[in-house]
Formats: sequence, C-alpha cells, structure tokens
Amino acid sequence: MHFTKYKFNVYRKKYIRSGRDSAVVGIVGKSKSLDFLKMLIFWSLVRNSVVLAVYLLFSVACFFTVHEHLSTGDIVLDFFSGSASTAHAMFLQELGKDDRYQFILVQLPEPCDPKRDAYKDGYETLCDIGEGRIRRAGDKIKTELEESNRQLKLGEGPKQLPDIGFRVFELDESGIEKPEPGQLLFDVVKPDRSDMDIVFEMMLKWGLELTLPVEKSEAAGYPIWSVACDELVCCMSRGLTIEALEAIADMEPRRVLILDSVLDDTLKLNAVQIFKHAGERMGCEIELRTV
Repeated sequence: MHFTKYKFNVYRKKYIRSGRDSAVVGIVGKSKSLDFLKMLIFWSLVRNSVVLAVYLLFSVACFFTVHEHLSTGDIVLDFFSGSASTAHAMFLQELGKDDRYQFILVQLPEPCDPKRDAYKDGYETLCDIGEGRIRRAGDKIKTELEESNRQLKLGEGPKQLPDIGFRVFELDESGIEKPEPGQLLFDVVKPDRSDMDIVFEMMLKWGLELTLPVEKSEAAGYPIWSVACDELVCCMSRGLTIEALEAIADMEPRRVLILDSVLDDTLKLNAVQIFKHAGERMGCEIELRTV
C-alpha cells in the first residue's frame, strides 16, 4: 500500500477552509484518480502540530484495523466525517464483493468560507459538502459500473451495485409540542416539521432502526406512511375514515400512530375497538398511540 500526504481538494481545485487556520492531511491508498480514493482519513481545523501527529498515528492504526477486519453487516462509525470520504470509501469497499456494510457519519455544520467557490455554489457548511460528495460518488460508481457491465469479458459475471442510498438527520428538539398546564392544543405538531420528521421521531421513540424502509401508501384511499412493511403505520392526514382504519387493521401492523388532530371522539373510540379486535385475530396486541 502506497501512502501520500497532500492537501485534499474537496471541491474543484480549491482548498476549503473554515475561516480559521486549517491543516488537512489525507491518508490514501494508491489510486489513479483522487475521485476514487481507497481510503481517506482527514482532520481539519488542527492548529497544534502535536495534536496532528497524535491524530495521524491514531488514524493509521484505525485504517489498518478497519480495513482488515470488516465483515458483512458491520457498521463503520466516523465521528469526524468532514467531506464524507468514509462513505465514499465504503462504496468502493463493496465493489465486486458480496459483503455489505453500513456506515454512520457525524459532522458539525462547520461553515464554509463565503469567499470560496463551494459556498458560492450553495455549499454553506461542511455537512453540505459531505452530502454532495456522497451523491456524486454514488452516481459516478453507478454510471461506471453500468458501463463496465455492458462490456463484460468472456465468462465474467456482472458486478452488483453497492447500496449507494443514505439518509441525513439533524439533531433537534422534538417536533411535537408539549402543552402548558391548562393549555389546549388542537395540533401538537410544530409548524416547521414535515410528516417524515414525525415518522422518524416516532421510530426513535418506538426503538425502530432509522435504516428501516419508509414508504408512502394508501389504505382505502387514505394516505398513510408504512415503516418496514407495516411494522409501524402512521396516519398523519385529515380525512381518516372507519373504512381506512379497517383497511389498516387488515394489514396487521404491530404499531399504529394517529395524530389527534385527524380524530374526533367517535373515530377514536372506533379505532381502539378496530385494532383491539384485529390484535385478537392476530394473536398479538396492536399498539395504538395518538399524539
């Protein structure tokens, strides 16, 4: 393995800084193109050479440990993800293999210098750059893999596209308002939150993994959100009917969330009875929760 130290060009040919003294060190596998690094571990905003030296030694040790011991289903966690080079490397690690990995990247929204091209092109923070890199890396791998599979050699099988999908989450307060004592709130969902925000919040509260598939579907013409093939069904829109509740019960979900703002007293009582009877048929309780 050949290693190179260089200033990492994260966007075009400009060196992104945060407005403070920065030192960026790349540890990469030998590659024909910087767009396809085997592995990049970098540290930004380092102003102390001793700290940088210690981090470098730690990074090298982590690189060899992770690279040599990855197994299918492993989760790689990067607390200083920067421009998401770890995600890029994980995509490449899966190419031509049956192994599948997952990764979690954590990065503070460090602002980019407004004078730099990245900021002018809409990348206001380092997180924005990371999201853009993951998308571009995935698109490029997909394009090149499709081209490669169209020109297979005799006896060579097509390569499988790695999972290039990802989700972005931001730490924030709950999207559900807590009424003050004596206060009545008709709609407890904060006005700046989307249905998906509430769905993912409820997934966390119910202990469901945030990597589970979430799909928008219908039940008797009523729009619903289904998590993990009806493990959780969320009713977020007005116009809920008894027919829709019965259709949802027929889907045999394990958990059901309904916003109080889409229920009246009669419909709420019907919902309790419908899911109680459905749970008896299933042999397990359907957990109904309203917020």
